[in-house]
Amino acid sequence: MRKIPFVLALFLILQSCQTYKAVSISEITKGRKYQITLTKGQLLETKCQGVADESIALRINGNLMNLPKSDIGQVKKQKTSPLVIIGGIAVAAVGVITLFNASDKESILERTSGN
Repeated sequence: MRKIPFVLALFLILQSCQTYKAVSISEITKGRKYQITLTKGQLLETKCQGVADESIALRINGNLMNLPKSDIGQVKKQKTSPLVIIGGIAVAAVGVITLFNASDKESILERTSGN
């Protein structure tokens, strides 16, 4: 019975705080992280470096690349899930309190001093 809260806490901690929301190509802005699926099926996760009329500048493997908008099949914008972040902080706080309450009242210094 005691293991159920710890298993639930583990699942919550392993959840990603980052999710992706589908957006249109015209909504791409400089400085945001995107997951871009090309028309050829290739998937790119990168930060937008700049937007022009016909292309988008992306940094891929350290190189700046201009990607034509016609080659983009689908775009998803990275967004942070506040519920997962709040839940993770709450689980961490409960874990620290639980560990503190379950620990021995005798300190390590008292154990090692021989008294």
